[in-house]
Amino acid sequence: MSGIMERRNSRENVDGKTLKLVYARTLSTAFSSGLSAPFFGLFEARLGASPAELGAFHSMLNLFSNIAQLLWGYLSDKFMRKKLIVFLSTLTSSLIFILILSSKTPLDFIAYASLQAIIASAGQPAWLALVGNLAPPSYVGTLASTLNLWNEVGVLASTFAAGVLAEFSADGLGEFTLPFLLALAFGILASLLVIPIPEVRVKSGNFHLGFKFVLKDIAHNEAFLKFIAVSTAYGIFMSLAWPMFTYVVANELGLELFEIAILNVGQGIVRTLTQIYAGRLIDHYGRKPFIAYGRILLTFFTLVYAFFPDFTIILAVSMFLSIPVALLNTAILAYLIDVTPPEVRGSYTAVYNLSIGLAFSIGSMVGGIFAQLLSVFLGESEAVKLVLIASGVGRFIFGILHFKISESRRMNE
Repeated sequence: MSGIMERRNSRENVDGKTLKLVYARTLSTAFSSGLSAPFFGLFEARLGASPAELGAFHSMLNLFSNIAQLLWGYLSDKFMRKKLIVFLSTLTSSLIFILILSSKTPLDFIAYASLQAIIASAGQPAWLALVGNLAPPSYVGTLASTLNLWNEVGVLASTFAAGVLAEFSADGLGEFTLPFLLALAFGILASLLVIPIPEVRVKSGNFHLGFKFVLKDIAHNEAFLKFIAVSTAYGIFMSLAWPMFTYVVANELGLELFEIAILNVGQGIVRTLTQIYAGRLIDHYGRKPFIAYGRILLTFFTLVYAFFPDFTIILAVSMFLSIPVALLNTAILAYLIDVTPPEVRGSYTAVYNLSIGLAFSIGSMVGGIFAQLLSVFLGESEAVKLVLIASGVGRFIFGILHFKISESRRMNE
């Protein structure tokens, strides 16, 4: 009973109108993402990308999503203008859909998608810091869960809509036109919804000493450093499989945009239902168990794609594994908020995103190149399978190491 009262009191400390704006912006961003992101890989493959080019696509997208995170996070904390950064990055990155639709070759799309990613990345640490400062500590887990819930609902609805729209669109690349234009429209709406959200100012502490102080503070944050180290190692092996997933669904299975939408919608339904309980479970049992078990279970994704490349099987397993994935995503968000000081949360988040982004970039590039080289001796199909197996082994080993991370400071208080 006391736990219920504590959550209720915490929620009352957050302005209702502000929460609605935060949720509306999250939903609009989710619509934009759901109409575009699930189909980027297929779009690249339809442009004629090879395994190496698919690897370069995933690599560059992750690299440019995170390479400037350190700069964006630092500027967000230093100038205390998080809302402005979120607005400009969301608006500008959305307009780049116009360039994306003009892509003629795989390299064209890689260039435009990379540009969009680096601009969109400016708003990520600023948005987390902006939202994190609006909620009291005891409500963080619930807020993180609710935000993920709205995100899942938006992505779920818009991805399904994109698949339906594709059935009535022109064949080939023409089926991507309307979904990407709608993604542009919702991105603009998301940027406008940021404007009325209040920006809570926090004490700057010693931040005036500059970025050296931030790095020094991070160097003494043992929980944060452990989490980055293990997550980065895991991320390399996790991303080895991403170009291979795209290859399997586009080339071996020959899936259409509607089937990709069904695959994403099936996973999204399960994640959405799981989000209803995620916040309470994570606040009660802690973040670490859900992070560790979630990342270990992601091993099965690679094994299914390697040994059972069938749409029905992939759909069923993906839906089942969406339960731990939903808990994992919420736990990571809550963990980062817990172990980062409010006055420099943007910089901390940027360091984490940069580290993970580099890991994802390296892993994707290595996976694509490795598959391309092996295909000379084994053929593309067998080469892809071998890379998937290597990714699975790495995911399992480094997933176990997540049990070594520290539980967050806030959970221990």
